[in-house]
Amino acid sequence: MNKDSESNGFNAMNPVIMTYEKLMPIAYPLANRFYKQAGEKGKTQSTDSVYVARLGAKIIAAVRLCPVLVRSQGGGSVSQNRLLLRSLAVLPEHRRTGVGRRFMEYVVEQIDAYECWCYPFSWLEQFYSQTDFRLISPEDTPAFIRVPFENYSRQGRDILIMVRNYNGINT
Repeated sequence: MNKDSESNGFNAMNPVIMTYEKLMPIAYPLANRFYKQAGEKGKTQSTDSVYVARLGAKIIAAVRLCPVLVRSQGGGSVSQNRLLLRSLAVLPEHRRTGVGRRFMEYVVEQIDAYECWCYPFSWLEQFYSQTDFRLISPEDTPAFIRVPFENYSRQGRDILIMVRNYNGINT
């Protein structure tokens, strides 16, 4: 068994293997179909990195990692090893079974060198904390994170700002 697969233990006589993979952009429609099945609004973009968890051939979880582009002094957009984790979803029948936690452990292994931000619902703080995301107050975040958060909050969303590998310098 390699790090990209594991037996899920649902049936000891005929174990189904859960595998993880980074999709190639040509396969992004599969992730979009999954998001629709999971009742999520997520939709992949060509600049995203999309990871999925499969049980056999079926996608049971997916996440989008979007590069954070910050304006340079010259006016262009530059990515500085920053990601925004978006649209993490697990099929309802696989929630609260450990699938999401194991999937996130795999994902953070893949992005360990990156600063990674997310806007989770407040009730998911403990879930994200398990993979070393930490809660950060809006006033301690850079504008490229704080401004969208403030917009989401005005819409009545009960969300937080969490981050991994943040060096604390506001840019």
